[in-house]
Amino acid sequence: MNNGKYGKDLKSKAAQLELLIIAMVGATLGSLQIINFVFLNADAQKTPTQPLLDWLFSIAIITFLVHFSFREIRKVQEELIEKSDQASKAQARLQHIIDNTQETIFIIDPQGRFKFASRSIEELSGYTAAEVADMRIGDILPYEYRSLIQRELSDYRNLGGRHIYIKFLRKDGGTIRVELCFIKIETEERGQVIQCLAREFCEPGDMGSHSRGRNLYTDTLASLNQVTDSSLNGNYRELGNIFYRVMLSHDPVTALHQMRLAGLSAQVAEELGIENGRIEWLKLAALLHDVGKLAVPYRILNKTGKLSDNELTLVRLHAKRGIELLGRANLPPAVNDMILHHHERLDGSGYPHGLRAASLNMETRILSVCDVTDSMISHRSYRQALPREEVADALLLGKGTKFDAGAVECVLSVLDRNLNEACFSSLKRY
Repeated sequence: MNNGKYGKDLKSKAAQLELLIIAMVGATLGSLQIINFVFLNADAQKTPTQPLLDWLFSIAIITFLVHFSFREIRKVQEELIEKSDQASKAQARLQHIIDNTQETIFIIDPQGRFKFASRSIEELSGYTAAEVADMRIGDILPYEYRSLIQRELSDYRNLGGRHIYIKFLRKDGGTIRVELCFIKIETEERGQVIQCLAREFCEPGDMGSHSRGRNLYTDTLASLNQVTDSSLNGNYRELGNIFYRVMLSHDPVTALHQMRLAGLSAQVAEELGIENGRIEWLKLAALLHDVGKLAVPYRILNKTGKLSDNELTLVRLHAKRGIELLGRANLPPAVNDMILHHHERLDGSGYPHGLRAASLNMETRILSVCDVTDSMISHRSYRQALPREEVADALLLGKGTKFDAGAVECVLSVLDRNLNEACFSSLKRY
């Protein structure tokens, strides 16, 4: 029944109820008047017509009060009907958007059980929305991704805004690469639920470098997911080697940059008197700091011209993407902190969080300065390596404002020493 017909029926029933109440009140008052006049013989001096007049006067008052009350009730009813109609139209528009959007929208609980799925899930998985209603998300994933999703869901309270790249196992037995975006968490009466957007990130016909980077990122996630804590056994050097080889196949420039940065950061830390244990974590962070660029298309990483705003935004996500990859490696918190914040600046002008000096430890400051230094003294797709003098001018310009003053002095000292002049020259060849 639509809201218009429902409103008319409601008004008709309200009018009938109003007349019924007036009739009942009138009958009751009439009965009382008859009892009072005939049996009790009250007000004997009144004429026979006086009780009738009293009754009519009472009925008039009651009718007015009832009618006024029902008029107010009808106003409330009309407002509720109008709001209900607006809500129905909004729900219809929302359902139309959900059914026609390119992304698949679904809701799962922390155990991975589907609570809702839009119709477009059939395009990704081959299963209809009705079929997935009785499934878990693990049922549409290849085996190597199931424990990955389980780990993500175990930390469901922090899932909001996170992106991961996995594969769906289709009903016909094939697989499809999918980007999952966890939107937010809502509380329902039955408990916590997680909202997700899913989309195929390798567009039809796009077999170029864009899909190449995403595919490598996805495969790396799957490979890392199969490396257990016991197999690593704290051997983080091997972890660094794994990612070096993976990055070397994706973007050799970045892979070699990470290797050089590990050596330069260690030398600067030694100059500053950092203890050996902390230097080892710094070297590990340097070896891994740009692994999130596996999620950035090769054509963007090696673009010769200026990056567009969208491309720049994608590149700047690499620190967070790196943490997503390495989050399953159980790295020490200090290493994760350096990787996530190596583009932060003392004055808060960096990214991804705009942290200031008070929130940046010494190792992160060292890594930040060394990262910029190696970038400037190395050849890039968009420019040649900068001369020693320009590198020094740029670092001194940011000394104490963007970069730690002590770290800047030590970097320049390391580059000026005879032993490292040869290193400096070799770095420029890349």
